[in-house]
Amino acid sequence: MRLRLLFSTIIMSLVLMLSMGNKNGRASSQNKGNTGAPGDEISLGQPKTCRNCHNQGPITASLAISVLDASNQPVTQYHPGQAYTASVKITATGTGLQGYGFQMIALKDAGNTDLDGFSDMNPNNYKIATISNGRTYAEHDNISSSNTFNVKWTAPAAGTGNITFYASGNGVNANGGTGGDGGALNSLKLTEFGTVATEEVEKLNLPVSITPNPVTGNTFLH
Repeated sequence: MRLRLLFSTIIMSLVLMLSMGNKNGRASSQNKGNTGAPGDEISLGQPKTCRNCHNQGPITASLAISVLDASNQPVTQYHPGQAYTASVKITATGTGLQGYGFQMIALKDAGNTDLDGFSDMNPNNYKIATISNGRTYAEHDNISSSNTFNVKWTAPAAGTGNITFYASGNGVNANGGTGGDGGALNSLKLTEFGTVATEEVEKLNLPVSITPNPVTGNTFLH
């Protein structure tokens, strides 16, 4: 009787672990980042993403990232300290599709350092998780029935410069494993409002002339 009870307990624990592994994000369940960002977990010399496991079909998926301002309009530049919504949308099709998952991080381009600007919003279908190396990710909280994850994000301080969002996601069949699922990844770069990248300045190549030449009295720049 005791042996049967012990066996049942072990089986239930294994089932729970498998279920948790399928429902929880990699940061919270495995202490790993798998967005495809520089510095994430490496597999075969490349950053590991959802596609390394969830890419066996028949479900196929694509992923889009957008950053929305207070008027719900997408932006390509951020204002330092301003609140935004970082949105990940997964488009998936295929037999057995039951739900969606994702993981996202925002990094400063200079040095690929974590900005840690995400915050939680309740109720929601995502959560915030920080792993042992100090990086903080937004990721799914259980299998989501919605294919869109809207994450609260606060832009960094002035002088941060260009930043990039990295995200990986999947459409899943909820069978307790990764077989039959589809994975995708993408990235989105934002520039800091009021700054111009060096390469953009070089592209301007504006001609300047001074009249009269030589200078006699008033001088005009053209």
